[in-house]
Amino acid sequence: MAGIQYAGEFTLDKCDLITASGGKVDIKALAVEINIFEDIYRSGMTGTIGFVDTNNIFSKGHVRGQDYLVLKISTPTLSDNSNIYIDQTFTINKVEAKFKAGVKAEFVQLHFVSNEVLKNVRNRISKAYEDTPTKIIENIFRDEKIIASKKPLYIEHSTGVKRVVFPNVRPFEAIKQMLLESVSSKNNSPHYFFFENSRGYHCRTLQNMLEQPTVADFNHGDDDAVVGGTTKLFNVEEDFKKLMTFEVNRSIDMLVNTATGVLSSKLDEINIFNKSFNEKIVNYFEDFLKHGRIDENPIYSDAPIQRDGKTVGDFPNAKTFLHAVSEHDGQDKTHYNTNTESYSFTPSEIGKSTFLDKQSKNKELFTMLGATASANGNVTIGAGACVNVKGVFSNLNETDMYDGKYLIIQLRHQFDIGTKKHETMFKIVKDSLGEEVPKNGTIEYEEYESQNGGTFELE
Repeated sequence: MAGIQYAGEFTLDKCDLITASGGKVDIKALAVEINIFEDIYRSGMTGTIGFVDTNNIFSKGHVRGQDYLVLKISTPTLSDNSNIYIDQTFTINKVEAKFKAGVKAEFVQLHFVSNEVLKNVRNRISKAYEDTPTKIIENIFRDEKIIASKKPLYIEHSTGVKRVVFPNVRPFEAIKQMLLESVSSKNNSPHYFFFENSRGYHCRTLQNMLEQPTVADFNHGDDDAVVGGTTKLFNVEEDFKKLMTFEVNRSIDMLVNTATGVLSSKLDEINIFNKSFNEKIVNYFEDFLKHGRIDENPIYSDAPIQRDGKTVGDFPNAKTFLHAVSEHDGQDKTHYNTNTESYSFTPSEIGKSTFLDKQSKNKELFTMLGATASANGNVTIGAGACVNVKGVFSNLNETDMYDGKYLIIQLRHQFDIGTKKHETMFKIVKDSLGEEVPKNGTIEYEEYESQNGGTFELE
């Protein structure tokens, strides 16, 4: 087990504060707590560090929220492999708190962000690009005059060559625009995300994330693992599998899912080039397996809810989109390619059926099954990874709708320096179930309807 003593063990190998005055101060012995946040909906990591200043570092070093924090945190593993590290330099962007903690001591809390986040707000793009959307994203990310990031970039390439002009926009806004134009060359998915975790930056589809093997198996076990007979003994491996908390915080809401177009929606597309009109409809059940999901079965039942046989996915007028396009024969008629003397660029994906897919999927992740959980710290777990959960509301040998594979969308690494304990808190979601919702016959709707209807005129 590579020398691991307990679940959540870690070592703070480096914690240097590079101050605005150019000084370098080792605050490893002064640090109290470090928090690092990851989110698949954010284009960079954030965090906080709290330390007790007994040497007047804050004033002598002229800490102003324009400093740098060099962190290296190692975590021993259960295998014989070497330790796993968080090794990164962050930008201090804010002094969050500062107060007396003793006669000659002050508690200071600083907020930090990834360097790329600061570069994003400092720079703007006024430039034209001609390439696939993900190649344009990569160019912006690596450009020495824009983001100039040297971090790993895990990218899932897209199809179609686009021509786009960015009129004085921030880099991450340009990247966000290109995500809307991206369709995967691997699985034809339009559900792209751009985010950072402890491994690096990711430009990938939701389906690519859902296809990953799980990085951890969790259960709601006893406080101590049972090892041999009935004697409860300390077991590091079992402690890593144990969830300390699990709380459902995103319940299925049919009213919201209907109103926002998750269950069904309609897109009215007007082509201003050939003066045509096209209507596209998304149905939750008919399109359920159009793109990969975390499991095979819908969360909702496709049983009829009305006498006419309609299901919850048969109401496209609940949400209507209107969009104008300019294309013909698969060509973008708004941009002429002077190199080939033709309209060779592929049309915009915004306004197509992929746009409907993207809209409904983004809302679905927030209105279906979701929970917040916490466990002993593990840096192999990050935003965008998948985990397996079992037995949170049932016995381990039973099946529950809250069991199964989940995607981590938000995560917090909390390092308590005093107790030398690392805990991980995360938000997880799933968009499907392992078992089909059973159907036990047809509902006789008349039986449940009021028999005392009518209109009454008031005098």
